Amino acid sequence: MGTITLVSGPLAKEGATFRYVGTADECDGCGLREICHKLKPGRYYKVVKVRKVEHPCEVHVDDKVHVVEVEELPVETSIPQRKALEAALITLDGPECPRKWCPNHALCTLPGDIRGKKVMVLKIGELLECPRGLKLKRAMIEPK
Repeated sequence: MGTITLVSGPLAKEGATFRYVGTADECDGCGLREICHKLKPGRYYKVVKVRKVEHPCEVHVDDKVHVVEVEELPVETSIPQRKALEAALITLDGPECPRKWCPNHALCTLPGDIRGKKVMVLKIGELLECPRGLKLKRAMIEPK
């Protein structure tokens, strides 16, 4: 079983994916806050089941949220080429790249709860061009 949470109407469809970005100020004091915000900021989720329950919500476009079951998706990131081995258990602990203009910056910015922790490499992608000269590959990882 996945995680039960609440999403807006457009996301309340099986197979819909979204990135959880965190809480809004308007959520303070809401009795459903704990259900909405038990996801991990910066992570992607897929809706696997939609329940027939709705609740009022001041934050979302249609003024309501829907109860859904979600599964966390693997994280797409860049990893050093020397660590690029599928099924390897590695630690990603380098500093965040200061070059925010780089087209790969989003891949090189890990969610805070992954940095310095063990992750499993699920899939290796292409070699990335790095303006700093680092040898990086695109990869899908999963926290362990």
